Amino acid sequence: MSKLKGNTACLNRVLDANIEGYRAIERAGHAILPASDMDYESIAYRKTCLRFFRLMCATGLGKLCASDHAMNAVDEMDALNRDMKAFFDETGAVYPVWRMLERDIRRYLIKNTDTKPHLGDVQETALIPLAIRANETERKTARIHDNKAVAIIRELDVDTEKLDRFFSHEGVIARTVMFDEAVKKLLRKYPGAVCVNIGCGLDDRFTRVDNGKVRWFHVDLADSIEMRKHFFHETEREHMLAADILRAGWTEQIPKNKVVIVIAEGLFMYFSKEQVQTVLNSITGSFDRGFLLLELMHPKMMNEKKHDTVKNTSAKFGWGTVTGRDLLPLDAKLTLINERSFWEEMKKYSLIGKIGSVVAGKLNNRLAIYRWQ
Repeated sequence: MSKLKGNTACLNRVLDANIEGYRAIERAGHAILPASDMDYESIAYRKTCLRFFRLMCATGLGKLCASDHAMNAVDEMDALNRDMKAFFDETGAVYPVWRMLERDIRRYLIKNTDTKPHLGDVQETALIPLAIRANETERKTARIHDNKAVAIIRELDVDTEKLDRFFSHEGVIARTVMFDEAVKKLLRKYPGAVCVNIGCGLDDRFTRVDNGKVRWFHVDLADSIEMRKHFFHETEREHMLAADILRAGWTEQIPKNKVVIVIAEGLFMYFSKEQVQTVLNSITGSFDRGFLLLELMHPKMMNEKKHDTVKNTSAKFGWGTVTGRDLLPLDAKLTLINERSFWEEMKKYSLIGKIGSVVAGKLNNRLAIYRWQ
């Protein structure tokens, strides 16, 4: 607080963010209260606010009031921030200064306090594709673009060296391209569908495939969703749902009157066969018709100690499949309509990909697409 007292530039940014809020309120047709704040764009108002800010930073009472809110109302302040950003978006307002302050504060907290991400073993693996998509985006010849991943990696100050190795990099980029193309193809046929991304982590596929009509639900365990809310916010068509998909009732908040597209990328290989069946049955039992886009792993590849990036986490692999047909006995409603190896995409970009597609064609991960109705 004492440092802020003399930092006029920072205090002006706080004031500018406040003004962005006032503009959004007026844009929505609401009156500015109290009446003395109606002239919030004036030089006189700015000077008054700056004097008040400096007074707070310089006095013991001001510091006490500010620190009391900072220490004892963290969840409340975080919720208000999320709601305010949602309000900005709903009114079509722009708020670049607000966003800049939010990034600065988050960066400060990560650097100076114990706010590093705390995830479970499986959720921890979400940092692998995040790091890979970020690094790929910054290449001159990037095959995918995920600016959100770049921003998150920078803000979290994550060392990507152990998370981004050649085979994992090529595999993640291949599956990103293949999953994106598959979702876009389905959305062209069912533009008003509901997409459900289970085990979403910090994925931003919605931005890459959005057609302006789809409703999207990001679903993951509570700790992952809590972390996600620091970097993403909900809109009228994009929602976040903290839920355990192994427990009944996780689909209750998702509309049932549309074609549903369920995406499970980098997830099922961490489940047992029984857990896979539980998830499949809950999906086909909750929605009348839809499609399941699923990443599958071969049993011979399920040794996390030999995996070039998963070995650096605490995650353990579960049940693997030789073919997508292995899932059919687990749910009678499912029909396998397509299955493609990641090699199909990987061989386009490297000699190793071409060789691998020939000598180990059946061992790489695959994208399997199922339908039920």
